[in-house]
Amino acid sequence: MPLPSSTPITGLLLFGIICFLIIAVIFKQCKSSPVIAFSSLWILFTLTPSANLIIISGRLLADQRLYIPSVGFALLISSFFSLDKRKETLNPLTLIKVGLFSLIIISFALLTWNRIPVWHNDKSLWEDCIKKNPASDRAHYNLGLIYQKQGDFTSALKEFSRVLELKPDYFEAHNSLGTTYSHLNQIEKALFHYQKAIELNPNYARAHYNLGNTFVKMGRYDEAIKAYQKAIRLNPDYVDAYSNLGWVYQRKKQLDKAIKTLNLALQLKPDHALANLNLGKVYYKIGNLEIAEKYLKKTLALDPQNGEVHFLLGNVFKARRDLYQAKKFYQEALRLNPQFAEAHNNLGNIFQQEGNLSLAIREYQEAIRIDPNYPEAHNNLANIYSLEKNFSKAREEYQKALTLRPDYFESQFGLASLYFIQGDFDQALVEYQKAAQINHEKALSHLHQALELKLDPNWRKEIARILAFINKKSSPER
Repeated sequence: MPLPSSTPITGLLLFGIICFLIIAVIFKQCKSSPVIAFSSLWILFTLTPSANLIIISGRLLADQRLYIPSVGFALLISSFFSLDKRKETLNPLTLIKVGLFSLIIISFALLTWNRIPVWHNDKSLWEDCIKKNPASDRAHYNLGLIYQKQGDFTSALKEFSRVLELKPDYFEAHNSLGTTYSHLNQIEKALFHYQKAIELNPNYARAHYNLGNTFVKMGRYDEAIKAYQKAIRLNPDYVDAYSNLGWVYQRKKQLDKAIKTLNLALQLKPDHALANLNLGKVYYKIGNLEIAEKYLKKTLALDPQNGEVHFLLGNVFKARRDLYQAKKFYQEALRLNPQFAEAHNNLGNIFQQEGNLSLAIREYQEAIRIDPNYPEAHNNLANIYSLEKNFSKAREEYQKALTLRPDYFESQFGLASLYFIQGDFDQALVEYQKAAQINHEKALSHLHQALELKLDPNWRKEIARILAFINKKSSPER
């Protein structure tokens, strides 16, 4: 209900008169009807704190404020239905009482029945509130949170925007609006509203945390670190902030800091799934597969339906050359999320190592179908086409990979080798030079390894010529 703009003096006077009359009747009834007196006093005194002499929490009425007074009301009703044991018949006054209070109970029952749909769920409750008071910023805000939780971000956006029309300094609404824009991938708008929330309330830890998440999406990792650190200073028990800060340190290759920060998160909450996951990623990154497996399996126990965890465990077993276990985890990741392009690509790698090229091709093609801009999948598919001597398709896939990532050494060297084995040595030299520009040492190493193979003398001669040319190009002029 909307709050009154001024104190309703007339209403307060009327309220006072009614209270005085009720108290007078109660005291008159004390001796003859102590139950009625007690019940009436119970109702009166338990309702007084919510009688709006002082507005409670910005709400004039609330259903739950009648819970305790209803005890007195139940006693009062039962007392009226009680019959005087000394009288065998009902007198007219008693019948009137019974009829009157039966009517009251039936009326209240019907009102209660009519009220039940409103309390069906949170959404119906706040929609009813807005219907009765469209200017309630609190109702619009809570309805927006419900829409946000349900994934209806367009409706959430509408509700949070309405909140700010009603109350521009509602910092929680700015924060929630930022989260909604983030889900809609409108990052600049999300950033604006998080910053506005912080401007209105600099000590609002959640807004600093969400600001950090936004900077991560924008690739602004240094600013993300500062935002997470601020959130932690304001709330030293903010486990999610520790976890995400550890992830950023990992991205910046500050692995010692990442491990320290993630361990702090797990000290606060050992069963925090994301912190365990991120710590598993860090240990995988530094090559400690045993500890990585430990934290990833702990994450799996906490969140068994997380496809990413299955994928990462597949990577751990793939690094150990346990292809059987790696394949099982990749397949489970794909069962949970069939659109997981990286899992398709890595499963293709397993099939390729097992010599099952047709299944490998199928997985690489599926990865590309899901994510056409996936250079590794294009490169892997090109490698198999090259093995099968399908040179035109191999060249096409290498070129797609290089279009997506011009400094992709493996694709550049693979394309050069493709021209070489087709006998186009001049074009091969051009492509090998490009590979050397990307990674000179690696290009020379690969070419020297080729010389150690049992090759056709003419091929050996051409490789030596290419090596000499690349070395000459890389030597400083005298």
